[in-house]
Amino acid sequence: MLYLEEVFAKLSVDDGGVVGQRVFIMAWTDVSDFFALMYGAYTNNSGQTVVTAPQHWPGIPSLYVRGLDAEPQDPSSPAGNQSYQQITSNQVVDFTLPTFPNQGYTGKPCGARVTVIYRPFAPNGTPDGKPSVPAGTFLDFESESTETALPVPGRYLKWASDSVVLPHDVTAPVPIYNEEIRLTWHRVTQPPFSAMSKLKGCVNENSFCNHGQQRVIYLGGTVSQEFQIGNTILYTVAHRFRAEEKPGTLASGAIYGPNFMYRKDVGAGTENWQLVKNQGSGQVIFPYDTDQTTNGFEDLFSYGP
Repeated sequence: MLYLEEVFAKLSVDDGGVVGQRVFIMAWTDVSDFFALMYGAYTNNSGQTVVTAPQHWPGIPSLYVRGLDAEPQDPSSPAGNQSYQQITSNQVVDFTLPTFPNQGYTGKPCGARVTVIYRPFAPNGTPDGKPSVPAGTFLDFESESTETALPVPGRYLKWASDSVVLPHDVTAPVPIYNEEIRLTWHRVTQPPFSAMSKLKGCVNENSFCNHGQQRVIYLGGTVSQEFQIGNTILYTVAHRFRAEEKPGTLASGAIYGPNFMYRKDVGAGTENWQLVKNQGSGQVIFPYDTDQTTNGFEDLFSYGP
């Protein structure tokens, strides 16, 4: 495979993010191999994933190849009859990829012009509370925070100044803070279908996405196909979670999750948020993730089945 880079590298930064662009020329017969080199190659051999990591922008390890576009170098000769010797409009260099002597291209057809687009992927293992994913795959994070209120009749509350019970016709709001979390896993060869099925409706037994134990529910996910050059299908897996945080009613600073419900008829000095279990089985309403799979939510970010 031979390719040369035009002196046309562009890096743009604005409020929408960072975008890089580079342009290469090559023979049409080398385009598919070049795509695999730049985008990365992902194969699934008897359940084992083999990854050739995608290229990143020189000196910016978080700016990865996210798109490639091939077109004729000369629209009047789309089959590529021209050779390297005939291309004189630009000085061509290759400053990051494996190099070869320019004279090695002499007389070789180079009818394809490939534009490579770079956009960010957050580095794996960054200290932002996200789960780790296998090398060569990437995880995007989105969240939206909201607040709801649980109405509590005034007869269960009292004024702090004199301990007088509030009037029966007064309703006071008890806050519940929610965060909708979406984690989108890219370039997956084997989606974790089994873990997705088992973990729906479970809460985290361990800390997850900067939320403490038993505060995050897994709501499910969607799986869609991506495209790559090659025989292995790639997938994008978008997981959805909801974090519920209910501030305790005592001065302890405790936070309670979805398995806790507000109990009104408690005595003085007793926490209102109390754990609820099924009457027959004695199990919590939302089971713990590690009771369903070995590694709990971490199994949502490991290759299938």
